[in-house]
Amino acid sequence: MISKVSVAGLWIALVLAACSSSDKGAGMITIDREYTHTVLETHDAALTTLENQNLKIESDKSDSLGASIVAKRATGDDKILVDVKGLEMGKSKVSVRVPPGDRNNATMILNQIGERLGSATK
Repeated sequence: MISKVSVAGLWIALVLAACSSSDKGAGMITIDREYTHTVLETHDAALTTLENQNLKIESDKSDSLGASIVAKRATGDDKILVDVKGLEMGKSKVSVRVPPGDRNNATMILNQIGERLGSATK
C-alpha cells in the first residue's frame, strides 16, 4: 500500500518539476521573434540597434548559422543578450534576454531590428 506521505511527496515533486524553466539566466525574460532575413543580415541589424542605444558591446560572435551578442547597459551591471539562429534559408530567429522589468526594452529592440531589416516579422 502506498502511504499518504509517499503520494504527497510524489505530488510535490511533480509540481516542482512542472514549474522549472529552461531559461538559462536566473530571472531573465526572453522574447523571440522571427525575421525573413539571413543570419548575417539579422545579426548586423541587431548589432547596429544595440550600438545606437549606446549599449557597450561586451562580446559579439557570429557565423553563418547563428550569432550571439552580449551588451551591457551604461546605467548599471544589467546585460542584454541577443541570440540569432538560422531557421531555414533566408529566415532567422532572434531571442532577446533582459533582466526582469525590462520586457518593454526587449520589445523595443526587436521592433528596431525589424525596422532596420525593413520587413515584416513572422
